[in-house]
Amino acid sequence: MSMPEPSSAAAQGVTQPRLSAGRGHTAAVPIGQRWGEYLYFTSIVLAVVPFGAVHAIPLGLSAVVTCLVLVLSLGRAVTNPAIGRLIVQAAGVAALLTGWLLVQSLSAPDILPSHPAWRSVERDFGAIEPSISINPNATAWSLIDLATPFLSFVSALILFGNDTAAARLWRFLRLFGLCVTIFGLAQFLILPNTILIFEKWTYQGSLTATFVNRNSAATFLGLVALLWFAEFLGAMRRLSWRDLAERLGAFRWGGEDGLATALRAALATFLSLGALFLSTSRGGFIATAIGFLVVFIQMSRGAPTDRASSRWHGLAGLGLILAVFALFGGLALQRLQVQGADDSRLCAYLSTLSAIRDNWLFGTGFGTFADIFPLYRDPACASIEGVWDRAHNSYLEATLGLGLGFVVLLVFVVGRLVSILRQGIASRRRNRHIVAGGFGALALVASHALVDFSIQIHGVAMYWVATMAVSTAIALGRSRVV
Repeated sequence: MSMPEPSSAAAQGVTQPRLSAGRGHTAAVPIGQRWGEYLYFTSIVLAVVPFGAVHAIPLGLSAVVTCLVLVLSLGRAVTNPAIGRLIVQAAGVAALLTGWLLVQSLSAPDILPSHPAWRSVERDFGAIEPSISINPNATAWSLIDLATPFLSFVSALILFGNDTAAARLWRFLRLFGLCVTIFGLAQFLILPNTILIFEKWTYQGSLTATFVNRNSAATFLGLVALLWFAEFLGAMRRLSWRDLAERLGAFRWGGEDGLATALRAALATFLSLGALFLSTSRGGFIATAIGFLVVFIQMSRGAPTDRASSRWHGLAGLGLILAVFALFGGLALQRLQVQGADDSRLCAYLSTLSAIRDNWLFGTGFGTFADIFPLYRDPACASIEGVWDRAHNSYLEATLGLGLGFVVLLVFVVGRLVSILRQGIASRRRNRHIVAGGFGALALVASHALVDFSIQIHGVAMYWVATMAVSTAIALGRSRVV
């Protein structure tokens, strides 16, 4: 809820500072807040840069820093009741998932059910300690992957729960994402067969930036492009076309006016989409297109007075989308046309559904897909080759691992996020582009999760939850149109 302006300031004609997600702020940031933000930024960098934190050491470092940020931020007061409720709900979901993973890992045959596979093991090898999970160690270790993004989301809501702080997080996410994008482009053009300082061992010929998998890189790069596109649309809404000639005459790239902001955002969007298309990820290309469309639609909504004034701005944004996708989308579209649908994934989905049918209530244990899938792998599907340690559909894999409870929590989480973002689109005007960016990020990740596992990569998950945190913080920041 917004606070009214002090009457004394209004009487004296003092202009109150406008809070926007543009450049920085004028008020000094307390030292504790500043260091908390730096630590949070560090947790994101540690998650993204070293191969998306798919290995134990960077994953552990990112988790430790995230926990440290949460501990240091717990003493801070949350002045917005709506954000406070969201924090409690997110913490509750994290607690439920953590508790369920622990239950799946425990061996208490007199109290808890156990997976039927343990009976065969006991018959062949003697006394065992059965559990719901067919691999309790894998389930216990997967707790870090599952819980850390929730802790990061809660920490971000506490640290960046007002417009001014949220603007700093929004700016960091865009600039850091752009740095990774530029690094990926430079590396692909100069040393195409390397990833960071190592020789690339897979996905030769595809831009993967700091990630191992091109689809994970595509999801990340799509998110970066989407944030910059939202910033571009936000800047375009603030532009006055009447004095455009004067602005062009006094234009400077480093200027603070809306034209400079819009052109910088357009260039960053252009670079990010170029990197995305060089990844040659079909799913990433389509999911990003869906995300862009959602952002564009949400930015076109609002009060009737806004619609008429922003029509040309919206057309300019749509023109940018079509031009860039037409220019750079050829690689991904050509691969989609040549290879078509992936029959091996379809076969894997059907096999996973068979496993879910037998384990729908309690699941087989989170993080055990590689253990359970061979039991259901259809030998008639010749297209399924090699070792499948992921379902390439995050919804199916999570349902198989967690059981029916995951479906209930998924519906609650997605429904809550959509409700908050819709509220933000209706109530925010100046910072509506940030809320629209969150809507697009949700659509992008949700659609790509249907055909891949990018959201299961720690670096992608941490960047995405930070995006959702800043967009929901902005959405809940006002109860009236501002």
